[in-house]
Amino acid sequence: LAPTEEAVRLHRELAKSNPAYQEELATSTTNLADLQLQQGNPAAAIPLLREAMASEALFLQQQLPLMAEERRQALVNTLGNRWEQPFSQAQQGPAGAELALYTRLNRYAPLQDIERRQAILSRSTGAPRQLVERLTVLTAELANANLDVNKRQQAQDESQRLQAELFRQLPQLKPRLVEPGEVAQRLGADGVLVELQRYSPYDPRQAEGQRFGAERYLALVLQPGGVIQAVDLGPAQPLEQAIATALTATRDQTAEAAPAWGAVAEQVFGPLQAAIGGQRRWLIAPDGELHRVPFSALAVLAGGGSRVLPAGVSLQTIGSGRDLLPSPTTAGATPKAAALPLVLANPTTRGWPDLPAAEAEGAAVAAALKVAPQRGAEATVAKVQQARGPRVIHVAGHGYFDPEAKGDPLLASGLVLAGADASRRPSQVAPSPGTGVQPALGQPTGGPDDGYLSAKEAA
Repeated sequence: LAPTEEAVRLHRELAKSNPAYQEELATSTTNLADLQLQQGNPAAAIPLLREAMASEALFLQQQLPLMAEERRQALVNTLGNRWEQPFSQAQQGPAGAELALYTRLNRYAPLQDIERRQAILSRSTGAPRQLVERLTVLTAELANANLDVNKRQQAQDESQRLQAELFRQLPQLKPRLVEPGEVAQRLGADGVLVELQRYSPYDPRQAEGQRFGAERYLALVLQPGGVIQAVDLGPAQPLEQAIATALTATRDQTAEAAPAWGAVAEQVFGPLQAAIGGQRRWLIAPDGELHRVPFSALAVLAGGGSRVLPAGVSLQTIGSGRDLLPSPTTAGATPKAAALPLVLANPTTRGWPDLPAAEAEGAAVAAALKVAPQRGAEATVAKVQQARGPRVIHVAGHGYFDPEAKGDPLLASGLVLAGADASRRPSQVAPSPGTGVQPALGQPTGGPDDGYLSAKEAA
């Protein structure tokens, strides 16, 4: 243990003065946690894993928004799936459950937010824009392994100085670690957060290359008082097969749809009854194939009267409990009047069929909201990105899910807006602001009070 402990001590000191060492600190603390787990000492490993996840999350929040898609993905691939290790400790008492939820909020969820951060950067003008351009150049320089030591130090110093100034001008970009207790305070007396995580169980006692097991699902349940419970939902394959069966039955409009959705509800919420208790407002943050489950309508789809979905319970899907917290630009601020609603209808695309009914729907909704709809070629990504806190966003057009896409399933689904090309799916090309294919996560600055998608699935 001694050499690894010394590496941790050294990297802690370096990271205090230079955030660029956060990634090295994450690596060394993870290695030390591995050794503690191999010796059967999870109590010592859990705080080390928490420190590793915090360091890695800060590093990624600082670096990824300034990188091109290719370099961003290469960096994430280099880090591998070590971020999944804390979920294997979720049932090691309260400390293990807290570690798992902390990891979910700080290491998993922020990766979903990169598109939003990059959109903010791309819309910046004036002095912030100049800072972004210089930081992008410095980030590329620092990625050069052959850079002279003195020049590397100078580039790192300048990068830190510029980042501090950028975060001062655009505080919503400042890296932030979220504590589960902060989220608990936003749940309300009748609320409960259910974070659902797909992960590969990790056992460092196994041989190298065999330490990650078959995928499973884990539920992390947070009550308003801050109590966290971790509940194993079993292997991923049976649950994902049940979801596929329910989706197929719904698409084919067969009588098997209701019992199929009932089976999905039973597999997900059956094991959670004790942890959820009598709470009436369930906030569901899905992962993996669970993104395809329409939780808000699950009781209706299952035919009503479900044992695990009692009457009077409200289910709401969110990206993460992190989304419940106010942004740095809104915390403590006087609420501003919401902007006009935004309605996009029947976007003009290449490869997807025209949807006249969607255009009619958009016209009707826009008339009810007393705004002009954005139709056809006007229903663009830019219109969404340029919106500033609209009260409502309503999109009537194509939606898609690409089962062949790799990585985060949320980024394999989204909206089809004007200019989209059906050949440019996530499995063929990464989404970008120019493709017209937007990840489901994307939202305008400030976020809408309500968002509605009336989408025809584009297979």
